[in-house]
Amino acid sequence: MRSLLCLLIACGSSSAPEQKEAPPTPNPAPIVAVDAVVAPKLSAETLAKWEHGCFMLRTTAGLVENDHARCTQGRRPYSTFKLANSLIAVDAGVLDGPDAPMTWDKRAVPDEKKYLDAWRKEHTLRSAIKVSSVPHFRTLARTIGEARMKAGLAKLDYGNQNIGGGLDKFWLSGDIRISAEQQLAFVDKLAHGKLAVSAKAQEVVREISTLETKGTRVLHGKTGSGPGNDNGPGADYLVWQVGWIEDGSTVVPYAAWVEVNGGSFDEARGKRDALLRATLAELNAF
Repeated sequence: MRSLLCLLIACGSSSAPEQKEAPPTPNPAPIVAVDAVVAPKLSAETLAKWEHGCFMLRTTAGLVENDHARCTQGRRPYSTFKLANSLIAVDAGVLDGPDAPMTWDKRAVPDEKKYLDAWRKEHTLRSAIKVSSVPHFRTLARTIGEARMKAGLAKLDYGNQNIGGGLDKFWLSGDIRISAEQQLAFVDKLAHGKLAVSAKAQEVVREISTLETKGTRVLHGKTGSGPGNDNGPGADYLVWQVGWIEDGSTVVPYAAWVEVNGGSFDEARGKRDALLRATLAELNAF
């Protein structure tokens, strides 16, 4: 009996709980690296064509630009300012919609030989911006007045906000400057309705800024052109286009200018149009 008791003590009781080995901890699932979508790049051939200009476009994947330093240079906006002029006018209640009649005060803004026949017709805001009527928008600026113009530029955070050189021509021959980078931010906010002016003003200007429709894509924008020497000796012409491409809920803003030597204004504008359209097509933007 004693030997049996010793044997039981030595071997342990059969009623003791069984010690089970803990199951191995499973390894966490590996993190799968997802490649970021890369913004498209301009071809070497296209980059060479923009040597004397700036091109910027923001896709959902990122920013495309040819030369950051050039695109941050302040330039006179010329008639691209008509977008801002229209926004300020509607926001201030000077104009009430896209088909509001525009006036031309010929005593304050005399007719000039260089003015186009299309400008000498009666216009609404919609038709005046379509033909880019200088005298109508000069009159509009005078109607807005200095105080409301300064306040409007501040709301829009538009360029250097300097209206020196004349209330009705500071964007044509005066002191205001804006970079393509600033223009890109401006039209991007306009397209999304995020400017610090009324929703109505932004809706009106988005409506009148349509240039062309191609399938589901709509090209919005405004051109502008003038002497190229606004920062001292430079090219004969500076030609702009700024705006955005809308495709459903997708908005792709762009801003571009080109310096052109020789020829006429019409030829300079033609070079801008051809280069911009070819670049947008290369990027499959429009």
